[in-house]
Amino acid sequence: NSPATLTSIFPTLINEIIASLASTDETEQHSAGEALGGIVKKMGVGVLKVVVPLLQTRLNSEEESTRQGVCLGLSEIMRSTSKKRISEYVPVLIAAVRDALCDEVESVREAAGAAFQTLHSIVGQDAIDEIVPALVKQLGANDNDIEEKEAEDGDELDEDEDEAGDDEDGDDDGYIEPELVLGGMRQILKTHSRMVLPFLVP
Repeated sequence: NSPATLTSIFPTLINEIIASLASTDETEQHSAGEALGGIVKKMGVGVLKVVVPLLQTRLNSEEESTRQGVCLGLSEIMRSTSKKRISEYVPVLIAAVRDALCDEVESVREAAGAAFQTLHSIVGQDAIDEIVPALVKQLGANDNDIEEKEAEDGDELDEDEDEAGDDEDGDDDGYIEPELVLGGMRQILKTHSRMVLPFLVP
């Protein structure tokens, strides 16, 4: 198939690959991984401009299997591409892996942990430096949010019910449950504990 033909069917093709990557059938997973890797190797860096954004948007899916498949797909892309070719997409990949590490579903976090390992094998310490401090910062932000929430709740006792409801609408903006952030940290600690501990223990 020509590059133009493949590009036109990418959204459908990527959806199928993601679904297969998240399958419990190991043979189907392996075939999907080979298919995605083959596409990247055959079409070169140009295909990343299409595939990476498609995968990134699928991380917002309500289906946990889709989010898990995205993480596996990102790992396969990174394994199939040289460091030089993928360099311009590193910020996007870092952001995607960081978000997936804090997913509410453990299987997605585990897949994100595998993607982190692949990312680290390509960019080295940069993967640690760009992701771990952000997770630590998120934990600190969560603590501040909780303190602010408690203070606001105290103030709201003297306000109308409607006003209290309005204030509460924005309470969860940017908030990630601490246990989810810790779950992401645990995935990294499994394989990079020595590199991560300095960020956790000053």
